[in-house]
Amino acid sequence: MKKKAIWLVGIVLSLVMIGMLFNPKKSGNTTHLIRKQPETVMESLLTKKTGIYVFGFDTCPWC
Repeated sequence: MKKKAIWLVGIVLSLVMIGMLFNPKKSGNTTHLIRKQPETVMESLLTKKTGIYVFGFDTCPWC
């Protein structure tokens, strides 16, 4: 009986893992940065528009 339960749990876990592999969770969030003109960014900051602002240069290895 104990052997059957272990096999059953193993099969169920395997099926769950296979299901997660072939059906990944999709999200509407973007993972890339959106480049905007400096004037637009300053306007957003001055009007206290919420967001995450990232400043940097393409040639800067630390940015």
